[in-house]
Amino acid sequence: MRQGPVSDTPNTFLSLTELSFSGTRVRDFDIIHIHRLPKLSVLFLNNTGIGNEAVYLLIPLKHTLTQLTLATNPDIDNTSIDMNGLRTLAKRVDEEEWIVDIEVPWGCEDYIDNIPKAYLLYPSSPLITDPEACSALSCAALRRNLSAHAERNPAIVVGGTKDEMVLRLEGLLRTRKLDLLVRRMIGIED
Repeated sequence: MRQGPVSDTPNTFLSLTELSFSGTRVRDFDIIHIHRLPKLSVLFLNNTGIGNEAVYLLIPLKHTLTQLTLATNPDIDNTSIDMNGLRTLAKRVDEEEWIVDIEVPWGCEDYIDNIPKAYLLYPSSPLITDPEACSALSCAALRRNLSAHAERNPAIVVGGTKDEMVLRLEGLLRTRKLDLLVRRMIGIED
């Protein structure tokens, strides 16, 4: 009778907190064997040859992992990470005061590099940065704020009704606020 992996033996490695398979060939399905490690907080899977399936098999570890390295695994290509996902992650990282080391997908990296072309990154007074303050602005102040951002990005519409301008400026400033969190999370200090 063939025995399973040591990690399948009940009550073994219960106090293991760090595990590295870096540079070792790992099959995607092998990841299920580490689900029974209740204290695992650090996992290095860089350059192991794993793919998308392994990433999904890591989900049961989301409550204990504080550090996960997946770099140099070209078969991980369908994570659907986009700027909305990075913004959500950055907000959580900021709220929970986590320390993360993250590599962002090329499309997100390109967006981050081009943020100064999307809107005014650092508006100065009398322009506002707080999205909650938009509804208290006059139409002239809303136009002034939107115009300043439109100088960077001509696609930003300046006119419209007061309600339309409020919604547009609020959305822009919320995006700016989250983008600044993403920049900080990936190590770009402003």
